[in-house]
Amino acid sequence: MNLKFTTINDLIRYTSIFAPMISIIWGTKKQYSLLWFYAITGLLFDVLISIFLIHDPIKKPIANIFILVEFVFISAFYINQLKNNKKLLRTIAGIVILFELITIGLDVENNLLKFNSITAALYCLIYVLYAILGFYQIISEHRTVFLERSSFFWVNVSWIIYASGVLFLLLYDKYFNDHNKLVIVKLWPIQCIFNVLKYVFLTFAFRAKEE
Repeated sequence: MNLKFTTINDLIRYTSIFAPMISIIWGTKKQYSLLWFYAITGLLFDVLISIFLIHDPIKKPIANIFILVEFVFISAFYINQLKNNKKLLRTIAGIVILFELITIGLDVENNLLKFNSITAALYCLIYVLYAILGFYQIISEHRTVFLERSSFFWVNVSWIIYASGVLFLLLYDKYFNDHNKLVIVKLWPIQCIFNVLKYVFLTFAFRAKEE
């Protein structure tokens, strides 16, 4: 039973690690876009985290850097897309990034060398907000007749599913790490599944003909 569990977990983990390659390959026609660079960055960080999987002092700072870099990428993308909410999004993103940098500066050991799951959960909440605003813009502009042809629609689907899916895992990550790490080991493949779904839907976004 343990061997089967480990094998399935490993399969899910490696599928999650290399899932960005789907988006990178299908996104070659839209090279140099923010989302394409994001997929490359996601692959590089996932590989690095996998290499240092058993070395927490190295793995966790890498994970913290990635969630911040990810937030910058996704915020920049939505600021560019959501024309009617640019100032609001710039303010939100600026405040959150400034808060994160100040927090890290005040306590480097706890906020950089340990995985900051609360900050990651906050980012996920903001991604859900971004996606909702994105859906609202699509509906209010009445320009898209077939949603499946809209690249922006699939980006919003990607982030609202991923962010809402992993939000509660991140909120309870610190509690389970302090009280029962085995629960995190058993539940973390769920995050991997949502990560794969994220890149699948981003691939749909790259394939969509409509910008």
